[in-house]
Amino acid sequence: MSNRSAQQPYTPLGALSKALCSDSPAQLFSNQVVMFQLLVPFISNQLSFPAEYNPFSVDELIVDIQRYLSYTAVHPYEEIPSDMQKLFSSMHQYIYSNLAKSACNRYMPPRYGNISMLSLTELRGHGTGNLDANISSAVNAYRALPLPLRKLFLTQNQDYTLILCRCFWILQYYLAYYMRKDCIVNRQKEISFSNALSITEYYSLNNQKLTAVYRSLRENCRYYSSCLSDDSITENAFDLLSLSRIIIDILIAQINLLQRISLEQISDVNISIDSKNDIIPEPKQYREYQRYLSGFGDESYDRYITLLRYAPTNCYAAEELASAYYWGRSYWIRDNNYFEVEQDYGKAAEWFQKAIENSSPPHQGACWSLSYTITNMHYDTPEEQALAEAKAKAYLKLAGDYPAAQNRLAGFLFQDAAKEYRLAKESKDAYKNALSLFAEAIQIADQAASQDWFYGNNQIAVFLENYGSDTRLISDLSKKLKLETPLNLEAQLRRSASYHGPWALKHLGLYLIHTGKREEALPYLEEAMRSNYNLAYYETARHFHIIGDPEWTRLMTKASELSCSIATYELAKHATTDADQERLINLCRRQVLSERHINSELLRQIDLLQKTMGSTDGPK
Repeated sequence: MSNRSAQQPYTPLGALSKALCSDSPAQLFSNQVVMFQLLVPFISNQLSFPAEYNPFSVDELIVDIQRYLSYTAVHPYEEIPSDMQKLFSSMHQYIYSNLAKSACNRYMPPRYGNISMLSLTELRGHGTGNLDANISSAVNAYRALPLPLRKLFLTQNQDYTLILCRCFWILQYYLAYYMRKDCIVNRQKEISFSNALSITEYYSLNNQKLTAVYRSLRENCRYYSSCLSDDSITENAFDLLSLSRIIIDILIAQINLLQRISLEQISDVNISIDSKNDIIPEPKQYREYQRYLSGFGDESYDRYITLLRYAPTNCYAAEELASAYYWGRSYWIRDNNYFEVEQDYGKAAEWFQKAIENSSPPHQGACWSLSYTITNMHYDTPEEQALAEAKAKAYLKLAGDYPAAQNRLAGFLFQDAAKEYRLAKESKDAYKNALSLFAEAIQIADQAASQDWFYGNNQIAVFLENYGSDTRLISDLSKKLKLETPLNLEAQLRRSASYHGPWALKHLGLYLIHTGKREEALPYLEEAMRSNYNLAYYETARHFHIIGDPEWTRLMTKASELSCSIATYELAKHATTDADQERLINLCRRQVLSERHINSELLRQIDLLQKTMGSTDGPK
């Protein structure tokens, strides 16, 4: 490769390599290049390294990874640029040549079926034929990661299940093939993941190795994973599954780093209306947008290329194009082929900005969306984060009475008010500041709710759940505010529930239960269950059925199947056989680790429950 750069800055992947590739008892990978080549394909689902590609150093490898990830998705009908061809090889080729140590130049087509795992003896003693097939199956789950799931991964969605499975399988095969036998414990136990994929055995590192790995990760990577920074995982609870989760968190941090937005590229939000004399009048822009784009449908490739043509001067086309880049989108071509717009927050920000600059008054939806984009990015320092929030607030104010923007601005104000409130016992000024900020936040959220943006009611309801017991605060706020919906928890929840949102329905049901109106509460919980809201199943079982009866078990099982970890814990706590209890404990732990925010207390309760079974070695 040409144009090698100088030493790269410290990165999440760099921290991971320091933790797992150093010359210490924590070393899992023989060197940094091996670790990068094994785990980085995981980021893009396609990136791998042909046998003849040998980066000169880890820093140079990171540069090539960045080049690959920043390159626009390669369309099936487009020729790959010559300088990128070495980076566009199938993941299979790397797995074959590096893990199975067998040269294989053919592409193995996707297949479907159950995942088959090999024992440690089979991995070490048999020929590479079966090993090739099983590694291919395990890593790829017999098919490429679907675009929607990849979007969820890139946007840090809570559903990490399939990705967690893949990382878990990759680590197992690598460790089973390369690790010393005295570092590995082989257990014949079944694991079922929440997406219904299951395996019949898996490998674990022994306690001495696990402890060394855990401590090394805590030292080097604690800022990149909540599993490390919040003491959620103890040394006793650490295993390959939690290691997989930590690696996923670090890869997400790396993606965020690569997708950073330079705030200097976002124009000053104090846009002067007087300087917009050359803008095409907005009614004309709207007619142009409708005339030239409505005929193509919502998902055709022709619509996308027409958006590219009109977006530079048409605020509506620019806003739609920006949204396509924000979410990542597929546009259909004839013959059932499709063109992928890869998710790119930087391009999304540029086009949202263009939509704002080409509209007078500024395009409200673009102002809200650009604010959301700016604050959804990764920033290295608290100063950069504060600057991003300041810009985000300014764009929200620029959106005027747009209800979504109002509600998000109220969210920022609630955060600021909470900080002041925590200081109120020590300072009268802090209480006054908190009161003022809370009042402004509630007023703005109420304005959003009055325009049918019922999330405003939800925000006020959350505030009342958190601070409703402070009678002085509520009294002082009631004197200052004039609201469309009264400053009352039941009133706010009823207004929001009238829009049939499952969150509000569940919370209204719980409120009615706690105020002695059980019969009135049940229909709200039942409606929330019809939306497959897992917590609605859990709360209905908890409040309306006796523990262990058939309906309690059915509802808790349904909640567990919908990844409600606390429901799985309840099922485990009341399981009638040791085998069921052990299975449910392991499932609960996996569910907790796959959640966006780790529930440390629930993990502690799982550990205690497992100890009562006489097991202290973590999940089997």
